[in-house]
Formats: sequence, structure tokens, C-alpha cells
Amino acid sequence: MWTEFLPKKSDAFTHLRRWKLRAERETDLKLQHLKSDGGMEFGSKAFEEWLVADGVMHKKSALYEHEQNGLAERGIQTVSQQAMCQLFGANMTVGFWPYAIDTATYLVNRSLTMALTGKTPFEAWTGERPNIKNLRTFGEMGYVHIPPETCKKWTRKACPCHFLGYTPRSRNYKLWDPEKRCVIESPNVDFDGSSATRMSTDHNWDLRNLKEALDLHGISRAAEQPGTRPATEVGGGYGSASEWESDAEILRPRATEDEVVPNGPDPVAPPIPREPDAPIWRRRSEVERLADTAGPPPAMERRRPRAAVGTVGDIPEAVGDHCASVGVVEIGEKDVSNARKYAYYEALLVAENTHLHNKPIDVNEAKWRPDWPKWKTAMQEELDSLDQHGTYKRVNELPIGRKAVGYKWVFKLKLNPDNSIAQYKARLVTKGYSQVPGQDFTETTLPVARLASYRTLLTLATKLNLEAHHLDIKTAFLNGTLDEEIYMKAPDGFDTEKNGIWKLQKSLYGLKQASHVWNKLLDGTLKKLGFNRCGKDTCVYLFQLATKFIILAVHVDDMLIVSNSKSKLAEMKLNLTKHFKVKDLGEVKFLLRIEVIHDRKSGSIDLSQQAYINQLLKQFNLQDANPVTTPLSSGTRLTQDDCLVTNEEKKDMENVPYASLIGALMYATIGTRPNIAFTVGALSCFLRNPGR
Repeated sequence: MWTEFLPKKSDAFTHLRRWKLRAERETDLKLQHLKSDGGMEFGSKAFEEWLVADGVMHKKSALYEHEQNGLAERGIQTVSQQAMCQLFGANMTVGFWPYAIDTATYLVNRSLTMALTGKTPFEAWTGERPNIKNLRTFGEMGYVHIPPETCKKWTRKACPCHFLGYTPRSRNYKLWDPEKRCVIESPNVDFDGSSATRMSTDHNWDLRNLKEALDLHGISRAAEQPGTRPATEVGGGYGSASEWESDAEILRPRATEDEVVPNGPDPVAPPIPREPDAPIWRRRSEVERLADTAGPPPAMERRRPRAAVGTVGDIPEAVGDHCASVGVVEIGEKDVSNARKYAYYEALLVAENTHLHNKPIDVNEAKWRPDWPKWKTAMQEELDSLDQHGTYKRVNELPIGRKAVGYKWVFKLKLNPDNSIAQYKARLVTKGYSQVPGQDFTETTLPVARLASYRTLLTLATKLNLEAHHLDIKTAFLNGTLDEEIYMKAPDGFDTEKNGIWKLQKSLYGLKQASHVWNKLLDGTLKKLGFNRCGKDTCVYLFQLATKFIILAVHVDDMLIVSNSKSKLAEMKLNLTKHFKVKDLGEVKFLLRIEVIHDRKSGSIDLSQQAYINQLLKQFNLQDANPVTTPLSSGTRLTQDDCLVTNEEKKDMENVPYASLIGALMYATIGTRPNIAFTVGALSCFLRNPGR
């Protein structure tokens, strides 16, 4: 790929003739075909006569049909995007775009491509492997050595410059001298690779720029002037709510980057169960010890055994013979025929679940775990919370023509950054799938803040040394009042009447409209407290009073709060506690499964999903996988030919949690690992029929 910079389009003919002469001399080949977009710079009479004289066939694409010249258009887009990223990453102005384009072209020619197996364009053109030892980061700080002949004894021997690119026919670097404001070329440069310095730009951050960045055009003029207060104050002096957006716009459905589930994102779907005959293996001594402590099982229904997380497929016979020789017992559904063997099986589940922090799937499984008292306490706390919120009212019988929805207990573990258990949580969830549309619910939408907004706010807090705190709204969905009349079966076993009926007064987890009702209530409350919604992200809010501001991002019941005033931040927290039950987690450390390491002294912030990724490795039994530097080898093409063909192969692949793994990796991609985005996107094209 070659790039030429033209002062005007009429110079295209001259530059093309020079390139043709140089290319033919380098390759000893003649130019035969030329394809262009049909622009006027390639349509002059002299240009056409020159092509005819040299025997070159000129092909033109139709007007506005860029796909007819797709190879060139794609190359231009690739180079332009790389150049744009280089400029933004180096904090350079647009005036340096020619150097960014030149550097991007240089890198593209020395990068592997699928069109050339195992070769770079540079090697295919010249026959020589490129030397990449001289590659540097665009905008990186370097110190150019000053020749001793041009400097005095007590003057500096090097001047700081910024890297701009490479010279085509020498080993010199192109560098920008900010003092002399000129571009120089020199091979003697010492780069500061450790600090990865970039050109600094002076950003005059003020509230006006902040409002423009958040697209907050509806903030009142009174809030912009120092020393003045809005005319109306609601909820402790938080200013008047803006009326520049309607409630319909607040609750309008919109695409989000991550899946919305109660109490934070949990994109990892449970692994697919194994076949009923798939064996479970464990040492005999451990099984016997756990089974002896378990005692005889209570009378309950036989249910299909659930495979331990990360164990997929059957174990070969050779492995089974070896395990039998060293004292390993095999337990399958066919062998679970009496109470003793059933206790063995439950003990195995307990061992596996306790080891991997696996959540129980129902109450019966939770009862067989050694941590059952903690789960029982969490269930009782949930029922107490429902009673305190006035979520239900007991009724004697159902109205004619109405049907009560069922319920289910859902268990969840909140983990610390080191994967230790922080909290046991139990949720009484309605079986919302039995609700009747139009009768039991109408709206179901719930917008959440994008992960990009969280990263932006954390960056802003680091750059301006702001306060960044984390709040959690307890039992958020129980606060909203229902407009519809819904009945639910009362849960058994907790001082409730058998076969009792509840009439729901407030929203409950599992209801179709639960998330919508909560979002409507939260949005109205924040507006009463003087917050204004961001036009770029509907779940980012801004409060401003004179020179003090608070920015709040909401993900269901998790809030990230950034402010330049500790007093206003404390006041806002106090006002929120008047409306909801708030858990103040202090400075943000762990948010949406992302660990936040904020060093205010050094002015740096690190985001990590190491604990989340380690959990995925355990869940999918990939702890022993070998690490690689490149997620997908260059030149690898995944096609339909790689998919499974026979029914036996497809049936065997059903036991592999392929879709669950892709979903889990997708959340890591949009969180902190964009380097695997291309690979995850390529693999997600084969969710229906993946190959081995």
C-alpha cells in the first residue's frame, strides 16, 4: 500500500506517473490495469492518452458505488482509522494527520494479512522480511542527540521531541520539536518507552464544558452563575428539576451494551447439564466422609443429577479403569437407587459447589449444602424485607377469572475481588412467564448506563481528582408501586399459610414490569433532587449548583457517583436514604464485576476483571489452558465447513456450554478486554452449530 499527499487534486496525474515508474523498476513488471473511482482527477484527456500510450486498461467504478472499488476503499478506511486512533492516543491535533497516515501505512505494510499466508505486504513486494526493531509508538517522547559540533560545553546535549513516523529511504525517525515547532529527522534518538509519554493538551475543564460533554442543554441559567441558587429547591436544596424531557422519553427502550438482570450484570449463563448417565468422579475417602455426615436423605422426588461446573462429556473407559484401581467411585443416576447412594450423590454436589462457589438451583439442593443455615437466614431476611416494604396483602381467595402466578427462590453469591464470599443473597422471584400481556403488565423496559460511561466517569475522576463513590440500593425492585392487580402463591415453610394467596401491592422480582416500575420511580426521585438526565446516556445524571457538581451513573440498583464536593456528596447520600434503603460502599473498589484501583496520589486508575476471568476459567474447566499472546492467529478463517455435520457430533456438542462461554467473554470484551473483541465476534457467528 502506498499513500501520496496531494496539495490539489490536479497533481494526481504527476504523482501517479512517478509511482508507476518507481514500481516498474522495483519489480521489472509492467502496469496492466488501473481501477479508480471515476473522479475528475483521473478523467482528463492527457491522463487517458498516457494510459493508452502505455497500454494500461482503465476501469472506473460507477458513481457512489464504492463497493465496486472495495479493495482500495477498505484500505483507505483501515489507514484512516488507524491514523485517527494514533492522533487521539497521542493527544495530537488534527494538523498532524499526514504523519499519522504515513505511519499507519508503514505499519500496515509490515503487518500480517489473511490475503498473504505467513507474509506481510512488504515481504511480498520486496522479497525481504521487514525489520520491526525500530517500531515506536506514535507521539512517544524521545530525546534527539544534538551533534557536539553545534552545541557548547554547558548546554544540553539532547532536546525532547515527539515521534511522528519513519523516513522511507533511510533509518531516520521523523520527530516534532515542540520548542522550535518544526519537524526534524534523526537516527540518534533515545525514546522514553517506560512512561509512554504523549503530547499533553491543556483542557480548561469547567462546568460549561462538562455540560456540553454530557449534552445537558436543559440546565437552568441560574445554576450556571456562581453564588446564586435556583428559585425552587426540593429535597434538601438540590435545585429544580428540569422539564426538558418527558417521561415517555425516559422509559423509551434502547440498546444496551450488557444484559440487564437484577443486582448487577451476570452475563454468564449456567452450564448445560450433562446426560443422565454421565458419571461423577471423586475420591472414595472424601465421598464416604461427606456421606456419613449427611445422614439418610428425606423423602423427596428423584431429580436429574446436575453435572459439576466445568465437567462436560463422559470420561473414557481407560480413565475409569485407572480410577477404579486407585479407589475412585463412579456415581450415576442408575446407581442412585437407595438412600445411601443418594446421600453419596448429594455429598458430591456439596463438595463441588462449595469448592467453586456454585449457587444452588433450588431450595432442596440448598438444604443439602453445609452452608444451608446461611441460605436460610438470607431467605428469612428477604421475607422480612417484603413485609417491611408492604409488598403484599394476604387474601382468602382469588377473584373469579384470575390466576395466581407461581414463585421460585433464586440464590446468589456476592464475591469480593479475590473471589471470597462477601454475602449470601436469596430472592423470592415470581414466575413472570405466566403473566398475561395487557392484563398483568404493559411496559417492561429498563435502560442502564453503558460501561463506556462508567469508564469515562472514572477517567474524569482521576484527571480532575474527584470523589468517586459506590452506592447500592437494597431490594430496589420492592420500592415501586404496581398499577396492575396481580396475585401470587404464598411461599411455603416460613410461617405462611399453606396454599395461601398474596395480592401484590408493590413490585417484586420476576414480574415483567418490575424493572420498568423501579426505573420510573428512581428517575422521578432523582429529578426531584435536582438531577438532569444526560442526552448521550439516559442513565447518567448531573446535578449542578454554582461551581459544585455531582454526576451519577445508574445500573439497575448500583450507582457510581462522581463529585468535586464532599459536602454535597454527603448531602446527596442523605437525601437518597430518605427515599430508599441505601448501602454506602464508600470509594468505588468493585463495580459490576470490575475491580477499580484508584490511586489519587499518583493520579492513576486501573480497571481489572481478573477475578471475573479466573472464575470463568474454573467454571468452564479451563484452568490448565495454555496462554497465548494473540487470541486468534493471523490468517485463521472460520467458515461453515468447520461446523459439525453428523447428528452424533451435534448431540455430543450439546453438552459443551459454548454459548455460555461466548456470553461470558462478551462481557469481558466490553468491560476491560477489547483486545479479544474480534475473536469473540468471529466465534459468536457459530452459536447455533459450533465446531470442535
